[in-house]
Amino acid sequence: MASPTGTAAWTMEDAGREYLAMVEPSNAANAKLRTVSGREGATLKEVTAACRQAADAVNQLVADLQAGRWPEEVKADAAALSVALRENAAGNELCADASDVSGIEKGFQKSAGSGVSEAAAALRAAVGLAPAPAQ
Repeated sequence: MASPTGTAAWTMEDAGREYLAMVEPSNAANAKLRTVSGREGATLKEVTAACRQAADAVNQLVADLQAGRWPEEVKADAAALSVALRENAAGNELCADASDVSGIEKGFQKSAGSGVSEAAAALRAAVGLAPAPAQ
């Protein structure tokens, strides 16, 4: 996302807006994954496809975070979130490559232990955003 035209400095408010735009596709892909995996009768193919979409969206978010224009005082928070998101994406990739329910569960466990919620909360707070709604 480009900086606002005509603005001399990149503000925390700008960074907050950019962050919200960045996370939108990843949040949507993860919501879809929760819906698909929680649906009675979901097939292995449906769940692994949703895991692949989530992994791709999270990997794109990592790239966006790394390319983002962060104020100096939040760069460490953006980097910490990138690290947690890489772990989350690795779990989604395990799930996407699963050949059985056990593989899906291993992927979910890896993703759940990634620390994304805590890292995202720190970045949100640093740029002046309210905590994310519970999912």
